[in-house]
Amino acid sequence: MSRSRWFFTLIYVFLAPVSFALPLRILAWDDGIAARDLEIVCTKGTFKLEGLHPLQRSRIFDVSVQADAPSLILAKDKLGSEGKPAQLIVKIPAGIKNPLMLLLPDEKAASGLRQLVIEDSTSDFDWGTIRLVNTSGKPMVFGWDKKRVMVPDGWKPIDVAPGGKARNIGAVLYLADKPDKPIYSAVWEHRDLFRQLVFIVPSEDLSRGAVDFKFVIEDQQELNSKATPGN
Repeated sequence: MSRSRWFFTLIYVFLAPVSFALPLRILAWDDGIAARDLEIVCTKGTFKLEGLHPLQRSRIFDVSVQADAPSLILAKDKLGSEGKPAQLIVKIPAGIKNPLMLLLPDEKAASGLRQLVIEDSTSDFDWGTIRLVNTSGKPMVFGWDKKRVMVPDGWKPIDVAPGGKARNIGAVLYLADKPDKPIYSAVWEHRDLFRQLVFIVPSEDLSRGAVDFKFVIEDQQELNSKATPGN
């Protein structure tokens, strides 16, 4: 190879856009979204989003983070401005390595969807951890084992790691401005082989309390058994 050709080849390598993929899993916010006719355009092709569930992560889809060729969610049941399926561009915040996308309803969007992407790697969200996400509209305080932690409103994940052996723990929830008056108390399971993603949501039945919970539990033993050949 001539010196000039080698030089231009080297320049192309440095200037060519970097293309890589991240392992995305999807969580439908409710049964309505889980039942919709959706597809994902990712690095390995276009796939129907089948088997979505509000309490279980989807399988992994490798998604592009290249700005000029992003991955897409296609809403086959809604048309965009050009008469084609409405699109939701998959946007992964910088620094996230194992994204979990929450697909949420949005009446103002052409697709009827919006996304919230959070880190879901075990290095960030370890086994034995309870991750709380407050969607109630009010700041809360969560208590367990004589400990307390502030859980702000605004979908910001807060991790609680009870530690120790698997056991039952007394879970208590307070409004932040009324820290001496519990609005919820119950016995929760702490399991060191579980990752428990817990959404605090407004109650649809006020006779049962001011808030309710949506538990998305991942079991390390079950996950390992599925990864073992023959299972």
